[in-house]
Amino acid sequence: MFDELERRLEGKRSALLAVGNPMCGDDALGPTLADRLQGKVSATTVDAGEVPENYVGVVAAAQPEAVVIVDAADFGAAAGDAAIVAPDDLTGPKFSTLNAGLSLFVRFLQSENPAEVVVIGVHLSSANP
Repeated sequence: MFDELERRLEGKRSALLAVGNPMCGDDALGPTLADRLQGKVSATTVDAGEVPENYVGVVAAAQPEAVVIVDAADFGAAAGDAAIVAPDDLTGPKFSTLNAGLSLFVRFLQSENPAEVVVIGVHLSSANP
């Protein structure tokens, strides 16, 4: 997965959009990641919390060529396993906590910004829907 991610992002101006609820256990993955990476990576880092749609303007202002969205997911893997999720798979049973709202958000983001969108789901011990 990391090789594919590196290939897709190499040489591109990027934004990281971290999604999740810091009050819901493992679902705090996104906000925690954004906090820890802020100022340590060249990508624009955005903690979108539970409302990524509120940050489309922030992402667009950064003029990224690639947007990486990170969210907790439940896809039956070992805790800590991560996978790149195709936008069409966001509402499928394989990624049960990446819901229709995120799927719609990705489509909206793609319509507003020509950047490539990469969604990463990280399986956690008790990812919350």
